[in-house]
Amino acid sequence: MLQISVNGKALSFQTKQFSGGEEHIVLEDITNNMESQHIKIHALIRSSSKLMQLLLLVDAIKRRFSNIVAFELELPYIPYARQDRQCNLGEAFSLKVLAQLINQCGFSRVYVDDPHSDVAPALLDNCVIRSQHELIMAHCNVNSSFLSFVQQAQLVSPDAGSNKKMLGVCQALHKESFIRADKVRDTSTGRISETLVYSESIDNSVLIVDDICDGGHTFTALAQVLKDKGATQVGLYVTHGIFSKGKESLIQAGIDNIFSFHDWTKF
Repeated sequence: MLQISVNGKALSFQTKQFSGGEEHIVLEDITNNMESQHIKIHALIRSSSKLMQLLLLVDAIKRRFSNIVAFELELPYIPYARQDRQCNLGEAFSLKVLAQLINQCGFSRVYVDDPHSDVAPALLDNCVIRSQHELIMAHCNVNSSFLSFVQQAQLVSPDAGSNKKMLGVCQALHKESFIRADKVRDTSTGRISETLVYSESIDNSVLIVDDICDGGHTFTALAQVLKDKGATQVGLYVTHGIFSKGKESLIQAGIDNIFSFHDWTKF
């Protein structure tokens, strides 16, 4: 999904894919306007073709407008953010390649929501972050079911990478502590071989909090361990809900409630 605004007004454009797979972009509004332009692109990138469309859109905008004073990108989800280092010899550093492409566009600001790690904001020029706890508080304000679940649940951090973010979430939600968990993953295959929960027993509802749910095996494996330890209900909140295998598969595997700030199934 790509959207453009110029000085706060939506600008329409057409996309086309040729038979050979090449993308094409044409701006529809060609009215000559000499005002200073504040241009913002909102981009939900779900495929490599959408990434190419974004790059073509930037080129079309720069050719169309000569007096751009602010050129901003809203990129809630950062493509390739999960491959934020080279794990094995011979691999590409995918996130760095993506960041170089975005940086070449020359945006004055790049707004992102709850990036997977600190690596992406460090690689992206002029990056502005909306943190996980800011988004959770915003979600509480618009979703009463989520607010109700949060108020009575213990929070669970699914791995070591989430612990730092969870400190901010606890502070925002006035929670004194959270349950730590971890996973053992084979970096050559991506498979999880073991799930650990650092709590002897649990006697109420829990809410797993993380940035991304794709297929969801991390969370279904964790939900089973949490329930084995006594959790009465397991909820899941993620900033970016890709849900590539569907939400129903998560529910069938033991997750009772699913919440997400960005739900890809709605686009």
